Amino acid sequence: MYIYRRMSGVDSLYGWVMKKLLKFVAILVVVLIIAVVAAVIFVPKSVILNQVLAQVERQSGRSVSVGEDVALSFYPQLSLTANDLRVGNAPWATDPQMITAQRVRFGLQTMPLLRGEVIAETIELIRPVVSLETGADGAGNWVLDASGDDAETGDAAHEADALDLPHFKNIHIEEGLLRYADQGAVTTVEALTLDLGWPSYEGALTARLSARVNGTSVTVEAEVAQITQLITDARLEADLRSARYDTMTLSGPMAVDLSGDVPMVTGQLALGPISMPASDGEGTASAPTTGWSTDPIDASALGAVNADIGVSGPSIQAAGLTIGAYRGQVTLDAARMVAVIDTLTAYQGTVSGQVVVNARKGLSAAADLSVTDLAAQPLLSDLAGVQAFEAPLSGQVDVLVVGQSMDAMMKSLSGTVHFAAQGGRINGVDLDKLLRSGDASGGTTVFETFSGQFDAQNGVLTGDDLALILPNFRIDGAGAIDVGHQRLDYLLSPTATGAREGKGLSIPVRIKGPWSQPSILPDLEALARQNAAEELDKARQAAEDKAKALLEEKTGITVEEGQSAQEAVTQKVESELTKAKENAGKKIEDEVKKKLEDQLKQGIGGLFGN
Repeated sequence: MYIYRRMSGVDSLYGWVMKKLLKFVAILVVVLIIAVVAAVIFVPKSVILNQVLAQVERQSGRSVSVGEDVALSFYPQLSLTANDLRVGNAPWATDPQMITAQRVRFGLQTMPLLRGEVIAETIELIRPVVSLETGADGAGNWVLDASGDDAETGDAAHEADALDLPHFKNIHIEEGLLRYADQGAVTTVEALTLDLGWPSYEGALTARLSARVNGTSVTVEAEVAQITQLITDARLEADLRSARYDTMTLSGPMAVDLSGDVPMVTGQLALGPISMPASDGEGTASAPTTGWSTDPIDASALGAVNADIGVSGPSIQAAGLTIGAYRGQVTLDAARMVAVIDTLTAYQGTVSGQVVVNARKGLSAAADLSVTDLAAQPLLSDLAGVQAFEAPLSGQVDVLVVGQSMDAMMKSLSGTVHFAAQGGRINGVDLDKLLRSGDASGGTTVFETFSGQFDAQNGVLTGDDLALILPNFRIDGAGAIDVGHQRLDYLLSPTATGAREGKGLSIPVRIKGPWSQPSILPDLEALARQNAAEELDKARQAAEDKAKALLEEKTGITVEEGQSAQEAVTQKVESELTKAKENAGKKIEDEVKKKLEDQLKQGIGGLFGN
């Protein structure tokens, strides 16, 4: 009972203390509110406004003015609101104002007001118009020339002044418009919404942005590790949490080095699905209803930055082609881009190699690629509208295109293409039925292997070593594929290998016309030439046999098996000539020997006086 009473007394004491403490806190809050309100009331709005504008001018080095309609509010933050904001521009700039805004709101620090100080820590701009431009020397009007002492206290404030970097903990922009002019090229950013969070000068900066850039939707969410590094080292390191340009998304760590003439971007970026639809025909030239697009390709963006970036993504749809997951490295140097493909999936197969796009002088693109097991039917359908061939293709592509439009590029195509396939089929013709009965009414041809090589020049692929092997047939091909004009002129020569006692029977088939709807018909002219060649071979053999018999009859020269009449005559002549040379040599040798013997005898006789 005693313990219970003792504890009850403690509880009562605790409760009494808490009540007094809460009452004290409440009185303190009220006093602080009264003090702040009194400070605001007794300090005229014009004084507060002038101090805020002085802070902005001190941190930016630019003149700042607002309209006469100024208001103070206490909730949710002590703030000062004004209309018609104007921020002065660089002396050389085209527009007299760098920033104008319909309305501006400054969020004020509360505690400094008790000391008679006015410090703005947040800024909100409603419907601002921002004019950015570069001068003839390449300098930007956004480079600020701050001077004087910041109203902030401490090392961070001193550091901010030393780096000429304004510091607001929060910046919010609504319905903004930004125009950026660089040597005549203008970029327009509309419907700009921006939230920047920068709690401490030495800490990270977070950014959320949405806008339309030249009509294309853009969103960005990123964190910059230390914004002061941008001033001290002209380098910006950021974690790009998410960004979207039109339908393309990307994320990952990256760094931007601004110390050179052109920004250098490095990093590792993960891209989302990329879809690049065909041109809608706007511009100086419209896309034709058939053939390649003649719309000019603008590759000037390749010269805006240099880069060395690792990239990966799930898919790309561009130029009518569909590409699956990929991983590689992209380097960009003075408007020349090299994309090294470590791995890429496409059309049920894989691709590796590199692609180079050069926009330094004109525009060119080169590809050196190895492909493995690409499905031919969807690939050729997307690339050229050809539906006939179905096969898993492997091979090598080494090509170059030059031109300012897709049409010019395809008409300049040069290089080599080598391919091979194991198993597949050709739709639209049954070569077995055609060779057996002459029926060319359609069907499907199944083959075992398919290989060939094409050399490209001026947009035309030519080759004469196409080979398709079927269970009972062989097909050889030769001709041209005019990529630039999207036409075919190709001769397939199917041969029934077991026909005519193993001699084979061939009925050539010509594929000719636009590659979207080529005609596939037996080539009777080629067949006639082929049959004429066989008859000529027969006549040539008969004449040769007759010549051999006549030669043996008249000269006694026998033509051996596998030997031509000319070879037999040549062999006989060489044999007789060799014998003649041997006989002549023996005769000369005997005469010289006899002469030497006679001279020797005469010499010996003279020596002994005979």
